Amino acid sequence: MTYLDLVLIVVAALALWRVLGGRHQRLPPGPSGRPLLGHLGLIPKVQPWLWFTELARKHGEIYTLRILGRPVIVLNSFSAIDDIFIKRSNKYSNKPRRLMGELAGLTGSMSFMDPGALLRNARKQFALELNSRGLQRYYSTMDFASRLLVQDLASDLGCLKLEDHVNRAVGVVSTRISFGHGVVDPADPVMSQARELADFASNVLGGTYIVLDLLPFLPSLPRWVPGMDLVKLGEKWKVRLLNLADKTARVVQKDLMAGSAPTSFMSNVYSRMDANMEPHEEHNARMIAVTMFAGGMLPLQSAILTFLHAMALNPQSQRRAQGELDSVLGGKRLPTMDDRPALPYLTAVLSETLRWVPVGPLISRKALEDDEWNGYFIPKGTTLVANNWAVSRDPNVYPDPERWMPERYLDKSEDIVNPWDYAFGYGRRKCPGLPMTDAVLFQLFATLLAVFEFEPSGQVEQQTLQTKGAALCRIDRADCVARIRMPQLVQLCQESGEMNAVQSLLPDSAAGL
Repeated sequence: MTYLDLVLIVVAALALWRVLGGRHQRLPPGPSGRPLLGHLGLIPKVQPWLWFTELARKHGEIYTLRILGRPVIVLNSFSAIDDIFIKRSNKYSNKPRRLMGELAGLTGSMSFMDPGALLRNARKQFALELNSRGLQRYYSTMDFASRLLVQDLASDLGCLKLEDHVNRAVGVVSTRISFGHGVVDPADPVMSQARELADFASNVLGGTYIVLDLLPFLPSLPRWVPGMDLVKLGEKWKVRLLNLADKTARVVQKDLMAGSAPTSFMSNVYSRMDANMEPHEEHNARMIAVTMFAGGMLPLQSAILTFLHAMALNPQSQRRAQGELDSVLGGKRLPTMDDRPALPYLTAVLSETLRWVPVGPLISRKALEDDEWNGYFIPKGTTLVANNWAVSRDPNVYPDPERWMPERYLDKSEDIVNPWDYAFGYGRRKCPGLPMTDAVLFQLFATLLAVFEFEPSGQVEQQTLQTKGAALCRIDRADCVARIRMPQLVQLCQESGEMNAVQSLLPDSAAGL
């Protein structure tokens, strides 16, 4: 008997036990699956949210799938998600187990933490750092990243390297805010390691390595046993994660000791902690910073590319936002966060960007106890999936949902769900970095529209999507070219003293990164 035969027998026995012994009564009805396997292998690996949404048209706002006999309940309406994930957040604040995340050491990052003292402390640090007053410390960083992106686009109006330019701007924001050093080269090891970590973590959250969750005994087997490649992969990622956290922490600690630490999330967290902190407390501080550093990169990149694509395809919307900006700026200066109250349409554009292509189309939780909802039974331990894509395309919430319509958020008489209510999580697990994400995107959007006009390149006829695993949704390609509409504003960017010194941005203390 081969190792594969043994695995198949164990899987089949486990599935049969669950099917025969499982508690099926009053579960939300759903589509039929295959014997024993259920829907394992039927859920698409690419854009699964589209498949879930199609099933919702037949089976309703809530239905059950099965994976080897285990129920997976999919929620496809905001009302159902609100009732369960938000109003009952005490029962649905845990994440489904991701064994790859445990092997890779990701349980120290906020996206993988379960409720408890560690998560409470992490959220407290974010709240202290990103309240309205704390966030203002980073406005200059957001302004710098916006100017950097303007310079890059001004030298590449055909947007041939658009993703590289966006990656650089996002990387500067992430590194500066997280640990105080603005790495401006996208190929820099810190940048590339952070992006790779973000991709890997996204795939883990999205269930790319679900085989480990279905066969949790694998890590206990000797590493020479065939089929242990995934376990070895997790262990390698743990080493890479700890190395990245250690490198960035050493830079901050060195600067703090020298009294020259730039303002950053990590330096402020260290300053608030006791000098005699325990080793595990210091490790937690490092992981909190890594959460901000790598965790925000992919959502920011996705939202910026979606915005540029939408502006190119919707010139009337673009002109309206630019007219609003021109009335405030007069073409004489660049926008700042202080201008935001006078820019309601641009704020609506930001909201519509998050709805049009939801960054996190699927969000999973685990039931901590038996529960009931609208007569349906939800067993303890059940995985529930909030289908944000279905919410974003619900005509009962958003009339004409496929149409780009920022003005839908300006009609105060309409009781409309703002995408900020679901784009970055729900209830107690809502992303604590939301204020920073909002501010960064607004500053970038405002600056880009003040300086440029975006048009379709003609190479892509409609919106297309690609997925990073099963957790991140993004535009396949932002189809646009740029035209400078305010040359004097480009000149303002170039005259910035810091922009002139951009090549020497990285301090000596960070050279070892």
